[in-house]
Amino acid sequence: MKIFINEQELNKDFSSYEIPQILEIVKSDLKNEIIKKIILNEVEINQRYLKESLVEKKGINKLKFITQKTDQLILETLDEIDSYLPRLKKGCLDAAELYRNGQIEKGNQKYQLILDGLSWYTNSIFNIVNLLDNNDFKEQVNYNLLSLNEFLDELKTAQENEDNILIADILEYEIIEFIKKFISLNKKIMNLVKEESDKQ
Repeated sequence: MKIFINEQELNKDFSSYEIPQILEIVKSDLKNEIIKKIILNEVEINQRYLKESLVEKKGINKLKFITQKTDQLILETLDEIDSYLPRLKKGCLDAAELYRNGQIEKGNQKYQLILDGLSWYTNSIFNIVNLLDNNDFKEQVNYNLLSLNEFLDELKTAQENEDNILIADILEYEIIEFIKKFISLNKKIMNLVKEESDKQ
């Protein structure tokens, strides 16, 4: 079995290691990089597939790990966030209007998309600030996420009580304020990462 990181073949003898161990060794050897793709015998697979050792070692001819610099991945994700948050803000306004106009079913569909979007955003930004060496941003993000959770709890209660006007108000006046903060914070984090990346 030949093992590659990008185009570089590893000369280490991996014959005594199981596949999940090989994955961990490769990950631990990476510096300021993460695994972006894994190619097993010309087929792309995910890390979970390797971790759970769902493949027989003797059936592997070539295992290739394609990496990406951490700061590149962070910038790509921040770019995605930058284009996504304004759409999320508009979604909140649209949902609020649907609720106020009695279009509850459509409002509920938008509401679910908003929750999914907020979940994606909070996971993404949490992972990003944990990769950065900047406690100010960590504190700001954690504070905003905790405060957001309080309003999400209020939203959930309003949903359970079928209080559609309150749902509309929270979406329009509270959640949108958080999204504005997130947009501003995202730009600051993006500037910091670009500055750090330019120094390297």
